[in-house]
Amino acid sequence: MNQPSTCLYITNAYDAKKWGGRELVSDLNRRILAELFGERLAVYEIDRRTSLLRKAANTLSGRTDGVSARTLREIAALMRTARPDCVFFNGSGFGPICRRIAKRFPEVHTITFCHNVESKFFEDAYAHSRSLKSWLLSRLYARSERMVLRHSRTVVCLNERDRQLFTALYGRRPEWIAPLCLKDFFPASGPAPRPARQRPVGLFVGGCFFSNFYGVKWFLEKVAPFVDAELLVVGRGFENVRDRLPALPNVRIVGGTDDLVPYYLAADFIFSPIFDGSGMKTKTAEAFMFGKTLFGTKEAFEGYDADPEKAGARCDDAESFIRTINEYPYSDATFFNAYNRERFVAEYSFEAQKRRFRQIFNA
Repeated sequence: MNQPSTCLYITNAYDAKKWGGRELVSDLNRRILAELFGERLAVYEIDRRTSLLRKAANTLSGRTDGVSARTLREIAALMRTARPDCVFFNGSGFGPICRRIAKRFPEVHTITFCHNVESKFFEDAYAHSRSLKSWLLSRLYARSERMVLRHSRTVVCLNERDRQLFTALYGRRPEWIAPLCLKDFFPASGPAPRPARQRPVGLFVGGCFFSNFYGVKWFLEKVAPFVDAELLVVGRGFENVRDRLPALPNVRIVGGTDDLVPYYLAADFIFSPIFDGSGMKTKTAEAFMFGKTLFGTKEAFEGYDADPEKAGARCDDAESFIRTINEYPYSDATFFNAYNRERFVAEYSFEAQKRRFRQIFNA
């Protein structure tokens, strides 16, 4: 298609006090569309927060992400008044909307940006927790994703693994890969000098959902007691599970914070012991953003065009984490990893994603 003249962006509304990886990516997507379309961009936000009765009604109707009968009516009315050339769905949970637009407004070009294979994410969550909620969400998202893959004119996913999984599950190969990108919070003053201290400082960043919790728990049990480093765990929700994690003299569970930047700037390395998931890991892009060496699993590096040996090290078991952390040559020279910073600017920044979006809209 040629660059459309008008665009409708459909997304969930996000609580500014509870931002995580998805919210950061969604904010970047919106900012890019605002630059590309200016005043010709319309935005429709769907609030997930609703009454239990309405949630039940939506669930029984097979809808996810706050989509309701009212949502469908309002968007149909907006389509008639705004008359966009293109609709950009920020997520694969809007299948019923995508299907309705495709049927009622077939001339409109629909694009869906998939943050994850959501059905796989909740299947993994169910495997860990045996939660009825996770099982039900995996089924609901599978239904929505099937609609999206059938009715979207263009589908965008984060990496080749997600592309292959979407193809295997729904028989449709997403046309574009646009990896996880973030707004740049690296200080204009450049990298800070390494603080004087006895031991290196390692940092984990991530909210306390299932793959992060079990990864951190495993790391604190199998790795932390055997490394000569101070270890910090920062992320919303971890402050509530301190009693479920090993209490160790070299580990501090910080939990939620309003500002991650000081923690990243002060760290010698980032550790990412993540073994489950889909999509891409925000903490990896953030480590690259701040020029921090990353010691992570295969999952931590999934979707990133980077050499793990230059980025830090790939560690898939306790022995490799222990050896790497204890033997790494911490110094002023290694405190800032220029390779990772260069990878972020080239591939995972606002400008990098804007270039990809221009290609998608002009294809």
